[in-house]
Amino acid sequence: MSLTNFPNGITSFGQPVTPKYWLSNGAEAFFVGSVDASDNNAGTDYDRPLQRISKATVDKVQSSAGAASGAGDIVYVSAGRYTENVRVMDRDYVRIIGAGIGATTLVPGDTASTQNTDALGQSQTITFLNETTNQTDWGFIIGSRGIVVTGFTVLCTGNAAGATGAFYIGDGRRISASNNWGSSQFHIYGNNIDGDDTTNGGWACLWDGFGPGGLMEWNTIYRMRSGGLMVTSGQSRLTLGGTFRFNQVIACRGFGIRRNPNYTGGNCAYIHNWIHDDGGSALTNGILLGTIDTGLGDLVAENSIGTTNASISVSDAQDRISGNMNSTAGSAAVTYVSMA
Repeated sequence: MSLTNFPNGITSFGQPVTPKYWLSNGAEAFFVGSVDASDNNAGTDYDRPLQRISKATVDKVQSSAGAASGAGDIVYVSAGRYTENVRVMDRDYVRIIGAGIGATTLVPGDTASTQNTDALGQSQTITFLNETTNQTDWGFIIGSRGIVVTGFTVLCTGNAAGATGAFYIGDGRRISASNNWGSSQFHIYGNNIDGDDTTNGGWACLWDGFGPGGLMEWNTIYRMRSGGLMVTSGQSRLTLGGTFRFNQVIACRGFGIRRNPNYTGGNCAYIHNWIHDDGGSALTNGILLGTIDTGLGDLVAENSIGTTNASISVSDAQDRISGNMNSTAGSAAVTYVSMA
C-alpha cells in the first residue's frame, strides 16, 4: 500500500506518521485503533496500535511528576467507536487527536473492576458542590497542563440519571485525594458532544478549578440533559482565566452556561457562543451566573441566545455583560442601520 501524502510532509496508512520536528525534546507519538489493536502493543507503530485510548494516556505517555513540563507526546486515535473513560493526570502537554467528528466516537463508560472504577483501576466519580447528582462517567478527565483534544464525537447516552459527561477539567484534588496537579492552558476544540436525546447526558463540560489559559472553542454540544458548561470552584484551586467561545449549545435542557453560586475564581470569558433550546422543553436559562464569594467577575459578551425563558441571569455586580443578542418571539419588524 502506498502512503497517502498530506501537507507539510505528513503521510499516512490511515493514521498519521508524524514529522520528526513535531517530536522534539524526547516526545513520542502513540497510535490507537480498532484494526490489529492490542493493549499489549507498544503503541508506537501505526500498524500495531493500542486498543484503548486510556491505555495510551495512563500507561504510555510520559509522566510529568517532578518535571517542569511534559514532553508533548501525541496520541492519534483512528476511526472507530471506543467505550471508555480517558484519564489524563500528571501527563502535561499531551495532544489527543481523533480522526474527526463522526469518524472517532468516544462513549463514556467502562468495564468496571470495582464500582465507579474503570478497567485500568482509575476512579471515575467526581463529587462537586451544589449539585444533587454526581457524574460517574466522563469521556475525558483532565487534570494536567496543556492538554489538547480535538476530532472526537463524544456520545453521552444510555444514562437517564444525567450522570454522563464529556469533559471534566479540574484541579486534580477532587479526582484523587492524593493528586494535587492542576489543569491549565488546555485547548479543547473541534468536537461534537451529543446527549443522544434530552433525557441523557449531564454536563457536556465541567470546569472545576484550573488556571489560567484554558480554551474551549468550536465545539457543538447537542441534547444534553443538564446543559453545556458548568463552572464551579475547584477543591484546591480557583477557576481562573478560562475562555469558552464559538461553541454551539443546541437543543439542551437545563442551562447553556451555568456558574455555581458562591463561586471562587474569575476572569473567565463566555463569548460568541450560540445557545438555543429545542423549542419544546426550554432552557431554564441561556446563561446563569451565580454569586461570587471571592475573586473577580467574568465576561459575557456577544452571545446569541434563543430561549423562551430568561436568556441571561446574573447575580453579581462584578460580572461584565455586553453585546449579547436574545431571540424572542413577537417581533417581525426589521430595522436597517445605514453605515454611510
